[in-house]
Amino acid sequence: MENLIQIKNIDSIDDPVISKFSGMKDKLLKQQGQIIVDSPKVVLRMLGEGILPSALLATHDFISEHQDLLASHTGIDIYASSRLVMECIVGHRLHHGVIALASRPENCKLSDLGQRILILDGVNKAENIGAMMRSCDSFGVDSVLVDESSLSPYSRRCIRVSMGSIFRLKVRHSQNLSRDMRELQANGVTVIGTGNYQGAHDLHGFRFPKKSALVIGSEGFGMGEELRGLVDLMVKIPIREVVDSLNASIAASICLYEMAKP
Repeated sequence: MENLIQIKNIDSIDDPVISKFSGMKDKLLKQQGQIIVDSPKVVLRMLGEGILPSALLATHDFISEHQDLLASHTGIDIYASSRLVMECIVGHRLHHGVIALASRPENCKLSDLGQRILILDGVNKAENIGAMMRSCDSFGVDSVLVDESSLSPYSRRCIRVSMGSIFRLKVRHSQNLSRDMRELQANGVTVIGTGNYQGAHDLHGFRFPKKSALVIGSEGFGMGEELRGLVDLMVKIPIREVVDSLNASIAASICLYEMAKP
């Protein structure tokens, strides 16, 4: 058991190694060019996409079950601990039993994005962003453009909610979303806004152009006024008048499904 790999045992929450996996907020992780990935499915999916962690903390059960996979990758510092110690890291019962520290994927070039793109404008709820990444992966929309006011899809909670789908997507964090949108348009991409605005096309029966970028605005306010003035057209999901709007991730999923149709 666990004889194929070198393991350091962590017996106490006071072990200095624990600081690698706890106490670092998303902002600090971003500054250090790192991400935290947890839960077996997500960590295994990350490994399957060729993204190797620099360090991994897991229960003995997880390491024993996946020792062949872990042994096939070199350069990973592997630490084993009891479930009780791992629960102390987050202050509540922890069921997933594995946490990994990895380098943050490089920012994708605008020119490397695909023909179907999701654009996030001021979206800040991790659960929504993670669900959108999973929907992108599900429907074959492989590229995401994120403005500066949105939460990064590489934040810890977003990664976990995405179930690792984020590792199969091309992600660009834009420093100037308006400029990037204009460049996409200059290269033949139709930029499509969303929202229940006057003159918006009904999504039912709408056909997305082959090269399309879909903008999803913030949860509370929708798309920003500047971006509404830049998009080529707007689409809306037909809903009952007594309902103001759909949840951002649900609206995005419906639109992404339509967008992915050949």
